[in-house]
Amino acid sequence: MPRGPGTRRGGDRFNGRQASILNFLYKPSDETYGCEGGAFLFPSREYEDDGKPKEKLVRELDALRRKIAALEAAGRGRTGGESPYGGEKFLDNVFDCIQDSISVLDKDLNIIRVNRTCEKWYHHAMPLPGKKCHEAYHGRSKPCEGCPSRRAMEQKSAQSGIVPFHDRDGRQRGWVELYAFPLKDDRGDVIGVIEHVRDVTARRRVEEDLQLMRQMIDQTQDEASLAGPDGRFYYVNDAKCRSLGYSREELLSSYIWDVDPDMTKERWRAEWEGLKKRGFQKV
Repeated sequence: MPRGPGTRRGGDRFNGRQASILNFLYKPSDETYGCEGGAFLFPSREYEDDGKPKEKLVRELDALRRKIAALEAAGRGRTGGESPYGGEKFLDNVFDCIQDSISVLDKDLNIIRVNRTCEKWYHHAMPLPGKKCHEAYHGRSKPCEGCPSRRAMEQKSAQSGIVPFHDRDGRQRGWVELYAFPLKDDRGDVIGVIEHVRDVTARRRVEEDLQLMRQMIDQTQDEASLAGPDGRFYYVNDAKCRSLGYSREELLSSYIWDVDPDMTKERWRAEWEGLKKRGFQKV
């Protein structure tokens, strides 16, 4: 059965020139050597690259051009006249090979196209194209509050956010990180949005556990602090602040030897090396 986050098709066409753009051209009698879309200018006959004279570079470029032409010819032979790196099928394969969920929406949040990962995550709502994203993905009758995709279209810029992942019954099963990129026409008008969605359930749970642990350490009566190899404090709990008589902000901008007269930079370096070997140190 397909699995989605917490439980562990699209887009502009290439114009068919992506392979031929690598087809280098040259003119042996000229000083300028070019490729499609640009040119290489050799300012003098003494020009060298990595110790190679210009004539050798010309021969290597010519050899490269012949190899690319041969590869393109082989590609046309396999696909009935078209390169394997162009056309609708190639773009479909690229779209479906992406392991994160990809959706293409219009201005009204109607799903236009999705990739295979998205179909697996939301198999319970298939078929997805034609449905509103908030209906298919979140079981809602109205757009979600703070929706990154709506913000992306309104502000005409990329937006992101952490949003809940819901199952077919509307129950939250995890979290996803949503990146929304506005689609624009030739005039710069927004005509839709592309959603790139990544499962961050495991990361979110770790963050929540760390936050809970931090709250527990903050409230304990025992002193606790965290310092790095440079001797700077990266964390101090309330008990440590009370004991030293400093605020948390003051300690987080200080080094161990600022508050401990018996500690020096040299001694801390030695203790840090020992700590790495032992794995712990009782103080």
